[in-house]
Amino acid sequence: MSVKPTYDPSLEEYGQAVRGVSSKVGPKSIENGRGEVVDTILHEEMHQRLWDRQMFHDEKYIMDVTKRFTELKGLGIAPSQQ
Repeated sequence: MSVKPTYDPSLEEYGQAVRGVSSKVGPKSIENGRGEVVDTILHEEMHQRLWDRQMFHDEKYIMDVTKRFTELKGLGIAPSQQ
């Protein structure tokens, strides 16, 4: 992990990444179960890694990569990805 993810109960989104500083998981992600938490952590980590590589990216690209990774690893698909 580039940045250790933490839980933020005040976060109104599923997750949030701040370039090189933090990755957070919010209550919406926790409420939707394990699959959503895994998806959120992977999603925010993708932001960090692409920022480290100075690569432009959009949310759709990250969602596609995260979905493919969880399917490949047999982790299932998060409710937000269905």
